[in-house]
Amino acid sequence: MDSSIIREVFSYLITGASTAVAGGTFIHFKAKRKMETQKARQEENIADAGRFENLQKEIVFLDQRLSTYRRQQEKQNKRIARLEKIVSVTKTQKVYAEARICTNTPCQDRIPPLGTFATPNENIDDERDSEKNSE
Repeated sequence: MDSSIIREVFSYLITGASTAVAGGTFIHFKAKRKMETQKARQEENIADAGRFENLQKEIVFLDQRLSTYRRQQEKQNKRIARLEKIVSVTKTQKVYAEARICTNTPCQDRIPPLGTFATPNENIDDERDSEKNSE
């Protein structure tokens, strides 16, 4: 009987030791895996920080270009407004002058001389002719 008790105690000891080794191995691998995961995350965070810095530099660069383009657009808008004003004034003056031109060819007292306010625009000539015909 003593040998059966010794066998049982010995089997319990072996079972306990193997359980302890298995548990220790499990805990060791779990801790190792956790450390590897943390290391991988840290490397990803470092890479993300680098990408973030690059994106910030890109944003600054694009903001500068955008402000340059906005200034250029403002200049172009001012130029367009000036040209529109010039065209409008010129058109008004031309219409005014065309309505008051002396079309009498043999006139010696014509001021301004014939052809001073001539226009290459056929529409204005057609309008003037149609006005004469309607009178």
